[in-house]
Amino acid sequence: MGLRKLRGKGVNHLNQLLGLEPPGPGGGPKGGKGGKGGGRRGRRGGGRGGGSGGDNIPVDTDPTILLARSDIIALIREDRALAAKFVRLGFHDCVGKCDGCVDVTNPGNSGLKTPIVALGSVVDRFNASSVEGILSRADIWALAALTAADVSSANAVRFPMMFTGRIDCGPNSTEGPSRELPRPDFTTHEVFEYFREKFGFGMEQTVALMGGHSLGTLSREISGFDGPQGWVRNNNRLSNDYYQQIVGGRGADDIEDLDIEDLIKDEDYDIEDLIEEHNLEDLVEDLAHAPQWTQNFVNNSDVAAPDRFQWERKSKRGKGGGRGTIIMLNSDIAITRNLTGHLKTAGEANCAFSGPEPNQCPLAKASLLLAAQYKFNNTKFLVDFSDVYNKVLVQGYDTSITTCVTPPCPLTEIR
Repeated sequence: MGLRKLRGKGVNHLNQLLGLEPPGPGGGPKGGKGGKGGGRRGRRGGGRGGGSGGDNIPVDTDPTILLARSDIIALIREDRALAAKFVRLGFHDCVGKCDGCVDVTNPGNSGLKTPIVALGSVVDRFNASSVEGILSRADIWALAALTAADVSSANAVRFPMMFTGRIDCGPNSTEGPSRELPRPDFTTHEVFEYFREKFGFGMEQTVALMGGHSLGTLSREISGFDGPQGWVRNNNRLSNDYYQQIVGGRGADDIEDLDIEDLIKDEDYDIEDLIEEHNLEDLVEDLAHAPQWTQNFVNNSDVAAPDRFQWERKSKRGKGGGRGTIIMLNSDIAITRNLTGHLKTAGEANCAFSGPEPNQCPLAKASLLLAAQYKFNNTKFLVDFSDVYNKVLVQGYDTSITTCVTPPCPLTEIR
């Protein structure tokens, strides 16, 4: 399909490209229990059905963006695993600055050649040097990441291409500058400090971004971690299942009525004082009773990866029944357990996820409360993830220097 035929087509055409149903009332997908009207009760327990999250988010109407999206969707349909790889590539490219280049010699970037090669035909077609192109390679990588998130969230919340104009670092996409990537063995303090320093994110934004781990799998050959099932029961779906695995509790009422983000917006807050002041002791204890996780050793002497420690538990698969082992990294567990001072050099924890004191890891109470919001409300997670992920995808650029009102808007490089 050419640009002329796409002109004037908008959200309904994009739905057709995605192979999804049109949005139901309230912006969510059609059907789903409790989705009528999109009220808060309808969003509980996973957020199925409606919800107001995507109502005010624009959709792509630019014909070139739509056409490039359709090419990217075709790639994902051919290989479903590419969706998670595109989301990962988008993040890794934007550590420091979104510039269409990654350093593949950095072990943290292992495996990224696969999505880079897969997107080669899209880059060739739509790159600014081509006949149909207005996009840089970095723009196309960002669009691929957003499209993958769109597909993987079942279109429940939009991931539009808000900005273009990212500048490629050079002709070779795999020879990017050396940049510090987040480590899988971050403690709780290190997780939040990294995202504060590198992206300017607060705790609530970091907790939302970590939910991207609901997508994809892990392999010993690439990362040293043994996770063919991934972090969650359905590793093809961007959802709040990530939080359901590390947060306990059965009822959503207390969380829905409590504005956690407002309570901790003051950087000088004391979480223990807040919990006592708002009588949250029982709630925090309830949220701590999540499914049990056990840390195990991964021997990688037969592959080119370091030995690892990972957290594991058996879980019923989200697709096809049966049981599989899902895993979490230390940096994941650190969202609900305070691992600061509890990790040895190789990543082995000296405390248990749950159990009798003093063997249990102390709770990361502030981020536990934030994660609990997402456990009980998938729409809130997707809206917040979309917001923070879009911020990731403009790192190194100023989005305020524009009078543009219809996306995609031009970016201004920060020098």
